[in-house]
Formats: sequence, C-alpha cells, structure tokens
Amino acid sequence: MSRGLSVIHKCSDPSSSLYCSALQFVDSDLKYIGTTAPPRYQCLENAVMENIATGCTVIFGEELRQLFLEAEATKMHMHDWWLYLLASAFGNVVFDPEHLVLYRRHQDTVTGLQLKSSRTLMARLKGFWGFIFNTRQLYGLSQAVIFGKTYDSRLSPEQQKLFSQLHRLHEFNHLWDRINFAARSSVLFNDKLDNFAVRLLVLLGKY
Repeated sequence: MSRGLSVIHKCSDPSSSLYCSALQFVDSDLKYIGTTAPPRYQCLENAVMENIATGCTVIFGEELRQLFLEAEATKMHMHDWWLYLLASAFGNVVFDPEHLVLYRRHQDTVTGLQLKSSRTLMARLKGFWGFIFNTRQLYGLSQAVIFGKTYDSRLSPEQQKLFSQLHRLHEFNHLWDRINFAARSSVLFNDKLDNFAVRLLVLLGKY
C-alpha cells in the first residue's frame, strides 16, 4: 500500500488519480502460473471494453471517490472496472508493472490483464475462439452505456461521441451501427486478437 500511495502522491492531481499494479498469478495450490503483462493501452477506449485495474491492487483519490458515489452500485458490473472507467474519463491511470500481489486465477475470471509469458499460436487461437463463444466478454458494453448515461454532462464532446456510438449499438442493434462499429470504432483491447474478435462478434450480432 505504501508503494501505491507514494506513486499517487507524485501525480499532478492525486485526487483524480488511480493506481493499480501487476499481479503474480497462482493456481489453487499457490503454484506460480505467470505474471501480468503491462497493458498496451490504459485509456477510455480500452476501459469501455475491459478492465485492467484489479480491485485488490487499487488505490484512488478523493475526487474519484466522490464520482463513484454518484452512481448506483447495483448498475455496475464490476466496481473496480467502474473506477478504471472514471479514472480514464476524468483523471489519470497509473499502472505499476511491479507484481506485489499473489492472485489466484479462476478459469472464468473476466479481466483485461494478460499473462506476461509468451503463448503459442495454438494457445492464442484457443483463447480467440473462447472469446468468440463467451458473450460474457462483452459485459463491458452494457456497463459502458450505463456509465455514459450517468456522467453524460461531465463528458467531453469526443467522449460523448464514443458513448453515443456504444449506446446506439447496444439499444438498437441496427446493421449499419454494427458495420460502423466494426469499421470505425476506436475501442481497444490489449490483445490484438481480441480487437478483431469483438468486431466480429458485433457484426454477427452476438453480444
């Protein structure tokens, strides 16, 4: 915790900053599996789709806390994910590559964090098809729409444009909206295959 607080206090605006760190993944016997790969993206375009801020590593400032309390907790898919959205939209995200927490990873864990160890092509393809057939991966879309509605008056015009696109996609499911999303959306997953998979899912209406 002291490391996280030190990092937060060095930010230009600690009150609107969020700190999170890498993890060391272990199995049920606490045997080492791997460590977190530093995310390629930590921005709003990533936060609307996946979460990189695991709750047990998170420290955040007072301004983010006040914004968090404005929302209804029952409408949040994941509370730490909501904090990542808030910091991405209205503050600053600091990801610490030092893994300070042992984290037991379950097979159905929904997270944007990837293992640092290199994966074979077969493993990556297996993960890709798992993404395609697991619609839980797009829980972030419905949460993002709620987030956009909750803080609409605070969003910048560019941010409002992003959430408007997600709202149309989620509420109306028109073919043109799906094509527009697949071709032009700025949303980003940290895994390149996931970036392709989410656009394919949307085109097929599987979300």
